[in-house]
Amino acid sequence: MATHWLGISAIILMGFAAPASGFHTVFDFTIDRFEADGNSHGPLGGELGFVDDFNDPALPDWYTPFGTSSVSGGRLHVQSPGRHLPGPDGLALDLTEVASRPNVYKGGGDFIATAIFDPVIPPDQHFYHFTMYTYGGPTYFNELFGIDIHSLDGVTIVEQHLVELDLTIPVYRTVQTESQVVTAHDITGQIYFRVAYDDTAGTIMSSFSLDGGRTFQSPFSPAPIMTQGRDYAQYILGADPRVSAAASTTTTTTSPASTTTTTFPPGPCARLACEQGVKSRLDLRAGPKGQLLHWVSSHDATGSPPDLGNPLPGGDTGYTVCMRHGTGPLFYEHYLGPGGRWKTAKTGFKYATDPIALLVKSSAGGRSRVLVRIQQLALPLESALPITVQVEADTGACWAGSYSQSDVRMNRSRRLVAVQRVAGG
Repeated sequence: MATHWLGISAIILMGFAAPASGFHTVFDFTIDRFEADGNSHGPLGGELGFVDDFNDPALPDWYTPFGTSSVSGGRLHVQSPGRHLPGPDGLALDLTEVASRPNVYKGGGDFIATAIFDPVIPPDQHFYHFTMYTYGGPTYFNELFGIDIHSLDGVTIVEQHLVELDLTIPVYRTVQTESQVVTAHDITGQIYFRVAYDDTAGTIMSSFSLDGGRTFQSPFSPAPIMTQGRDYAQYILGADPRVSAAASTTTTTTSPASTTTTTFPPGPCARLACEQGVKSRLDLRAGPKGQLLHWVSSHDATGSPPDLGNPLPGGDTGYTVCMRHGTGPLFYEHYLGPGGRWKTAKTGFKYATDPIALLVKSSAGGRSRVLVRIQQLALPLESALPITVQVEADTGACWAGSYSQSDVRMNRSRRLVAVQRVAGG
């Protein structure tokens, strides 16, 4: 039976064309509560570390990258109008996704997370789900693991899925799908979708309850998760029905011959409006375990200082360090999620661990300073340039420096230094 999860992957895919449509499918699925424990949420067991009963319309612990969400009556609504995005079978999906600001991470310990949906059998070709989205590491490879309920051709199924995405190509690969048919008779209470992560084994598995949490079923196999350098994950709550003109409202008007191209918002390391430093220095040195990179950049923008957010424990801001050859392919990406590894610095924050360290500062008048140190970097000095270093904050702040042969100040067998200055820097 066809599945739907490529719609979820649209969170990070870019540049595909979606079929033109003047319609949005009408849908409104509701989540009563979300709860998680363990890992970054505190010790597993006892008092829950992260609970949201969805009483705050501001959704402080979530954001909506696609579609429409709202909070009312103690419920999170994932609803229409969604965002038209391509599905795996060539049809458009009407996607709404709500993503968590808190993250969990590999090495942080076991965790259990549960999303409680109101008991609705989705109409035919409709889906709603709870998914883990993983990221981090040196490439565009991501994982999507989750559990959903969907109806197709009159049959309703609860399904566990694991999908791998590689944005350097881009392609997706189904690693696992396992499902169980359910009927309206089986649903006697709220629908619980639960995922449990085993940090030692590096696996995750899902279970579900159709009777309001009294009993759980787990007919699915554990799946590998946070592999190949993926070391952070966030929660996704959403719905992605197929676009249907049969029961819809018209929101746009298009002629039969017209086409609409959908360009997805930039994923990690794809922002274009990054601030270039007025003075920056790139220093690459050969070491016994790989290259050591040291990048420091001073910025003097006009206006308010950049929004650094809050990456400290309890905060919701992470930072991504990216590197590419000029404007070409990305060869390094590392996400530093919020949590215990961050500390305060004067007018900013610092993150220090092996093999990466980051310092970000801001002050009045738009001034800011960024420092990156990376050890064990697989980057031969003789072919390092041109190179672009970029640091992105989840708040939207972004800093970058690009270096070519004309910026070189030292080029020896074991060290390369490049410096850039702009007028007044």
